[in-house]
Amino acid sequence: MSISIQTNTSIKSSNSSANSESSQISQILKKIQSLTEKLGKVSSEDGMTTDQKKEMVAIIQKQIQSLSAQLQQLLKQQAEKQDKETQTQSGKREDKNLENTIDVYV
Repeated sequence: MSISIQTNTSIKSSNSSANSESSQISQILKKIQSLTEKLGKVSSEDGMTTDQKKEMVAIIQKQIQSLSAQLQQLLKQQAEKQDKETQTQSGKREDKNLENTIDVYV
């Protein structure tokens, strides 16, 4: 009789990095939403000239574009990690002699 016991030390680190990425994505989405709301309010701002409003709009749009680029990069990294984990998990099912595995023979 053979029993295999596998430790799951890698699961904790992959979950924490996934949570970190999800948190970063959430923060970026909130910033984009806030900037979009601010962008909508610029035209109704009192005490600003038309040129100042145009400059403010351009600055906010650049910030939104920068955040969108960061968001796309994080989403791409997250998708790549999920693909890699899926491939790793399917590969682990085929190989019985893995790292972090203890074989017990009775």
